[in-house]
Amino acid sequence: MPKTQRDGRERRWRAVHEVTSWSNEAMEASPGSRDFVGMMRRRQIQHLGEALTRHEQDMEAGRLSPQWVEPSGISDMLPRLTPDSLAELWRTFEDKLAELTTRDASDPRAARTVLFTAGLPLASRPTAEDPPAAGDGPHTAGPA
Repeated sequence: MPKTQRDGRERRWRAVHEVTSWSNEAMEASPGSRDFVGMMRRRQIQHLGEALTRHEQDMEAGRLSPQWVEPSGISDMLPRLTPDSLAELWRTFEDKLAELTTRDASDPRAARTVLFTAGLPLASRPTAEDPPAAGDGPHTAGPA
């Protein structure tokens, strides 16, 4: 039976596990599935904002050790990768994360860490010399 909150409403949507995942290829099968993936990705971005706010508050209040200052952060990179290389990067990342999580499981310094990753290829945009194709929206000049 699902847990209820003080207002008596059931919270069936609360995840009972650490990770939610799906096959992007399988989710391309229907518009509803694609819409779900888009909604979930936007929810993940919202969660990132909430996690950043909590992290900043925890650091400011001294609830986290100063040892967390240097390794904490957010980064964005724009590498040029093939689909095979991006898939390899995901596998490598997941394998290394599993290794480190196992290693740190009994370390009292370990803290729950919100970790976001994204691999979202972007199509090249036309340059000023290449007019947009019919039906394309406005584009800016320069690399994607």
